[in-house]
Amino acid sequence: MIVGVDVGNTAIKVVTDFDTRAAPARTVTTHRIGSPSVFQRVADRIGIAPDRGMGDWIPTFTRASDRPRIRVAAVSPLIGDRLADHLLGVVPELQIEQISHSSIPIKIHVDEPEKVGVDRLLDAFAAYRDTGSATVVVDAGSAVTVDWVDDAGAFQGGCILPGLSMQLNALQRGAELLPDLDWDRAPDWNLATLGFDPPAGPHNRHAARLTLPAKNTCSAILGGVLVGTAAAIDAIADRYLQYNSNAPVLVTGGDAERLVPFLQVKSVVREHLACHALLGIPASVS
Repeated sequence: MIVGVDVGNTAIKVVTDFDTRAAPARTVTTHRIGSPSVFQRVADRIGIAPDRGMGDWIPTFTRASDRPRIRVAAVSPLIGDRLADHLLGVVPELQIEQISHSSIPIKIHVDEPEKVGVDRLLDAFAAYRDTGSATVVVDAGSAVTVDWVDDAGAFQGGCILPGLSMQLNALQRGAELLPDLDWDRAPDWNLATLGFDPPAGPHNRHAARLTLPAKNTCSAILGGVLVGTAAAIDAIADRYLQYNSNAPVLVTGGDAERLVPFLQVKSVVREHLACHALLGIPASVS
C-alpha cells in the first residue's frame, strides 16, 4: 500500500494505490495550504479517520501489514516536515519516506543535480514512463517549468517562468492602479465583456480565444499573462524540439487547462504527473 503526497507551494496533493473512505485508488485530491485543518484532511484521505466519539484521530488500518508506505515529495521542506510530524503524531508506526533527487530513478544531466526541484524530476520520470521517448514537460503551477527529457529518459534541465497567479500578483503590487485579479474567480468573469470568445475543444473550462488588442484593462492583463506565457512556452519548446521534432509536449499542473488553448505547439494535458510518479517509483529505489 503506497500513498503519494506532493507538497507544493500552495497545495498538498494526495494519491493512493488503494481505496479509502475518502476517495478511490489513484484519485488525486487537492488540499489548499493555509486552509483550516489541512493536515487532518490529508490524514483522512490517507485513511486516518476521525473518531467522532473520542474527539481524536485513529487509523482505519489496524494490522501492521495494512499500514501504508507514505512517500512525501516537498518543494517546501518545512511544510513537508510539519505534515510528516503530524502524521507520525497520530500513528507513530507509519513508514514515511522523504523523496529527494536520489530517490527517483532518472539520470540528471545538470550542473547541480541535488538542487533540482523534486517536482520537476517526478514530472520527468512520469512523462518518460508515459511516452517512452524524448518529451517536453511543462508544469504550470506556482511557477511554470519547461523541461526536456531526452531519448534515453535523462533529465536535461529546462527553464523556469513565473506562474500565472504570480504574474497577476506582481502586476497588482507593482502598479497600484491595476485591478487585483484572481484566477480562482475566472469562472465567474463575464468573458464576452472582457473580449473573450470561448473556444471549442476539450480544454476550454478556464480559457478562451482572446481578441487583441484588448479593449479594457482586465482583458489587457489577462491577454498579456496568458498569451505571453504561452508564447514563452512555445519558444522554449521549439528549442528543445530541434533535438527531436517528434517529441510530445505534456502539460501538467493546476493551470494546464488555462494555458493549453493558447499554445501553438501541439500539446496534451496529463494531470498530476508528480503524484502518479510517486506511486511508480520502484520500492528498491525509494
